[in-house]
This record gives sequence, C-alpha cells and structure tokens, in this order.
Amino acid sequence: MEIIIHETLRCKTIISDLLEFSREKEPQKTPTNINTVIRKTINMLQNEFSLEHINVTTDLSDEIPDTLLDQNQMQQVFINLMLNAVEAIRDKGAINIISRIDRDRKKIKIEITDDGCGIDPDHVGKLFEPFFTTKPKGTGLGLAVTYRIIRNHKGDIRVSSIPGKGSTFTVEMPLNTDTTLFENQRAAL
Repeated sequence: MEIIIHETLRCKTIISDLLEFSREKEPQKTPTNINTVIRKTINMLQNEFSLEHINVTTDLSDEIPDTLLDQNQMQQVFINLMLNAVEAIRDKGAINIISRIDRDRKKIKIEITDDGCGIDPDHVGKLFEPFFTTKPKGTGLGLAVTYRIIRNHKGDIRVSSIPGKGSTFTVEMPLNTDTTLFENQRAAL
C-alpha cells in the first residue's frame, strides 16, 4: 500500500509537470520589481533552506526599477532555480543571489550561485531541453519551463558550473521602464 501511495504521488507530480510544460501561457505583465519577487521566493522556501542547513545570502541592487513582468511566472523561475540549488547542495551549503542593473544594455541581471556538486560539462548543453534529467525522480521539465518563461519575457538564461565546486545560473531580463507601457497596463486593469 505504501508503494502504491508513493508511486501515485510521483505520477501526480509528473502529470502536473507535463501539463505546466504543455501550456504555452503568455506572460501577464504588470509593473514589478524583480527584487520583490526574489525576496518572496526566498521567504516561501525558507523552511526548505532551514531543513537542509543552507545559508542564503542576497546582494540585491536598490537601483533596479519596476519593469513589466509576470510576477507568478517569474516566481516559478526562481523557485525552480533555488530548489535545484538546494538539491545540488544536498546538506549544509550556501546560495548567493545577486541582482544588478545594466543601464547601457537595458538589462536586469540576476545570478543564483550555489556551492553544490556542480554540473557535468557533458550535461550543461542539455539542461534546458525538455525531459533531460540526471535526477532519479526528476521529470526534466523544471529547467525547460524556466527557460521558456524567461524567453517569453524576452530574457536569457545561462549556466556556468565547476563539478565539485558549484554552479551559477545567470538570468538577464529586459529593463522595460517605458512609462507609457506602464500607464497602458494600469489602464487595462
């Protein structure tokens, strides 16, 4: 009976992941501060960090203005990246989150770095492919969904990793502070 319950819950997770991946949902963008989304995600996952003895540090730039983003989708991105960092660390480690603004390139840059096990160089190029996973119980959809959300926001994501030392996921989002877009967005609400 215990095996049946466990496998049923595992199937439920796989089906949920498949449904989420199959939905090509257009971002519902509103003026949002990316740092607020990051802080909410950290607060939501605080219990997970505590259970795994993971220290989370942040260096979030106060200069980042509100930009048009889908808050829920971006929170899903940060949940996926932070939970992957937790799994890479396994027990007792650190996650560092940095946000910066690049006004010249009109980009917001977020780096999520962990001191976990790192990623095999042969796997780095496949990370964002649907159904690619190295986890025994993974579906291989978390990073594929993350990639699609970021691309739907006209952003980009990269990873650098050293096996045995850790990984850094870098998310770049367009800095869209056009006040007419904000006003049009507010008028539509």
